[in-house]
Amino acid sequence: MTLSTQLRYPLDQRPTPGTTDLPEAVRAARGTVVAQLNDVGAVRFRGFPPGSAERLDAVVRAMGGEPLEYHDAATPRTEIGGRVYTSTDYPPGEVIEQHNEACYGADFPRYLYFGCTRAAESGGATPLVDTRALAAALPGELVDKLRQTGVRYVRTYHPRMGLQWQQAFGTEDRAEAEAWCARRGSSIEWLPGGVLRTSTVRPALVRHPDTGEECWFNQVVAFHPAALPRDLREGLAAVLPAELFPKQVLFGDGTPIPAETVDLIREIERPLKAAPAWRDGDVLIVDNLLMSHGREAYRGDRRVLVAMSHAMTWDDVEVGVTS
Repeated sequence: MTLSTQLRYPLDQRPTPGTTDLPEAVRAARGTVVAQLNDVGAVRFRGFPPGSAERLDAVVRAMGGEPLEYHDAATPRTEIGGRVYTSTDYPPGEVIEQHNEACYGADFPRYLYFGCTRAAESGGATPLVDTRALAAALPGELVDKLRQTGVRYVRTYHPRMGLQWQQAFGTEDRAEAEAWCARRGSSIEWLPGGVLRTSTVRPALVRHPDTGEECWFNQVVAFHPAALPRDLREGLAAVLPAELFPKQVLFGDGTPIPAETVDLIREIERPLKAAPAWRDGDVLIVDNLLMSHGREAYRGDRRVLVAMSHAMTWDDVEVGVTS
């Protein structure tokens, strides 16, 4: 038995006889789907005819939401239309670590939608980890400290290197970027050479608004240089001091998060990770609070589209609480 079948997620939903319209099937069963998402965190629709960006948009609306704009970007992606995007535009050989979407922002989506229009030749799964189980499995002293301090996300935008601040903030105007950060509680610093650095403190754990369970909701691993491939990390270190890496993460009080902590989190995640292979036509709905997601490296052509819905703010979740 594989790990992905030992775990409860994702829960599979298949078409009933004579059913081919996925958005209509989601609309008809929306209450059930929401209950299943609250229970297992991820529901996969498999066996429906292959779809498109338009169908993924229709699935979002069938769930009672409007597709959200991808703003405050941490990674590059391309809008296909109707606020449906490509998944992160990283090279096939790169792994994307587990993370919760936009948890560094002032707002974030409740639901994520992944639609596979072309499965990779090999690899390319979207791994899932139950954030409730992870919060419970991590050392109590680490969880306690993160409850108390939160997480400080530091992003440095370099001209001609990685994601540009103009892409992240959707403007060429420095004043607009500064106003955007001020509204969202981020500090901003312009450095020589057109370099921009921002710093934002956010909660690291939240309680789910429906289930009341505590969830590990952060990007400690994804933002930490220790999670970068060695060759990339060494290449950055050859041209930049560590404090100017494109992404950094600290405890909310500004103290460093050791690389050993990142290694420990990844080790504890491993047995909680489900990574079933994609099939053409699959649509996966994920509760962004209850599940983190990532991406495996892959070979061949892979096309997975992404949409988001049901925007939430920190006022919608309980933070700074103890178990």
